[in-house]
Amino acid sequence: MQHITDLDRQFEQLYELFEKISERNTFLFLGAGSSVTKENGFLGSTLIDFFQDKKHIDLGIKDLITFVDLIEASEDYSRDEFDEYVDECLRKIRISEEHKKLASMPWRQILTTNMDLLIEQAYQKIENTPDECFKLKQIRGKNELLYQNSNDEVKYIKLNGCISSKKEYPLIFSTADFTKNQPFYKAVLNELKNPSDNIRFLAIGYSFSDPWANHLFEIIESSGFRDNRFMYLIDPYVSDSLLPLYAKKKIRVIKSTYADFINKYKDWEEANNKNYLKSRRVNFSTAQESDINLNSRILLRLSDGLVQLNSNTQPKKFVSKKEFYIGEEPNY
Repeated sequence: MQHITDLDRQFEQLYELFEKISERNTFLFLGAGSSVTKENGFLGSTLIDFFQDKKHIDLGIKDLITFVDLIEASEDYSRDEFDEYVDECLRKIRISEEHKKLASMPWRQILTTNMDLLIEQAYQKIENTPDECFKLKQIRGKNELLYQNSNDEVKYIKLNGCISSKKEYPLIFSTADFTKNQPFYKAVLNELKNPSDNIRFLAIGYSFSDPWANHLFEIIESSGFRDNRFMYLIDPYVSDSLLPLYAKKKIRVIKSTYADFINKYKDWEEANNKNYLKSRRVNFSTAQESDINLNSRILLRLSDGLVQLNSNTQPKKFVSKKEFYIGEEPNY
């Protein structure tokens, strides 16, 4: 199994994944790294540092799970206060261009361990624009999992709660939280078992250099849902010395930033769309027959159901006036 460590040189391997994404045959797993922007980023260790600064304490702990376990066990600190602080931090993050591009891609399903609202906001931002691909359907608890989405919807499964409603969908941080939430994890991941050979799994925002992300990724992996299939993992910081270990775990590393990968896909998609439209000779013009420049996504949607009538259009079948008036319908 070959890792992708150079996006420009290993384009054949990269394009194989791009094709699966475009065919809507890819499950996307989003971790905390996908919520990091140039302005804000709240990973596990960051939340600990900020909360300790606020409380003027230093417990000497860098692992988020252990830190929250300690808060729950201590009479000096409040778990509700910590959750409220996390809520306050996550609401400061603003969507990036890459979030909007991600929302415009045809995922089969999106699963996230994040509690923020960035993906929801990104889908709202591109709604009713040429970039809109699917509507987002949130799934935040086991009782919502049975929902059957329509063809124009993509399920967005939030595994670890949501700041939109912490009472109904509590934030998952402590050992006790993870134990209580196991039935939901199991139900979600069981649905992914026995996938088609055409299905691909892609993880963004998980890094083994971050204990919090590593723990969450291990929870996902422990279900065995991949059934010995490999998973693509985007991680720009992974050490080359660890690549053989990833390969042994059936993880195919794409050494790239999340933004670079998304932008590469969008460039590939645009080029693919243009080549298809050119081969089909799809174009539209004004009444004066000058070209109308339309977004390639719009042209693709129009190409199957709309044919413009002008001097350049050749009808597929000639229909005489007699045939027309006795009931034949013209075929353009």
